[in-house]
Amino acid sequence: MKKAIFFTTLVITFCSAFTLLHEPEKDIIGQWRIDDSSLEKTTNAIIEFTRKSNPDMAAQMDERYEMVKDMIGGMSFEYKADHTYEIVTPQGPQKGKWSFLDDNKFLLYTREGRPDRKDEVLEITASRLRLVNGERGDTTLFVRP
Repeated sequence: MKKAIFFTTLVITFCSAFTLLHEPEKDIIGQWRIDDSSLEKTTNAIIEFTRKSNPDMAAQMDERYEMVKDMIGGMSFEYKADHTYEIVTPQGPQKGKWSFLDDNKFLLYTREGRPDRKDEVLEITASRLRLVNGERGDTTLFVRP
């Protein structure tokens, strides 16, 4: 019995030595794009969000839906080690600062001239970032380009 317990403990210790530490602060650094699986849902959420403040613009986006979806799919998101970010959009770059909150459960965006946005982090690895947008309420999967 003692040998079985010793062996089990040894196996668990050995296996845990190879467990990779999850480091969201490092995993997020670099370029991201919206995954194709999230593109339609994200496009719809952006149009609906726009409809609340600018119904005419939302109607134009509806009329050019495929073009809008392609533009959103072409956007790039870069998180930098100095806790700044840049989103490259067809209208020009958007810049601000980012930080994790509440033990990496939320991602806070500080944007000049706009209120801070707090997105819920559902998943973050070196290759996948899944967020619930704090303004629109939709879930988007980001992947490396």
